Amino acid sequence: MSKNAFAFTTTFTAGSARHLCIMLVEERFRVLLLIRLAFRETHQIETYKECQK
Repeated sequence: MSKNAFAFTTTFTAGSARHLCIMLVEERFRVLLLIRLAFRETHQIETYKECQK
């Protein structure tokens, strides 16, 4: 077992399971937000290119 894995298990059992869950949810939300923003950007660029024709 690596040192990192051990540290992870100890912190995980130290009652921070809820905190970890919140972190994961926030991370997922952030990723979704980034994807949406990136999609909007590319969509705007496409629209802009269409208007330039």
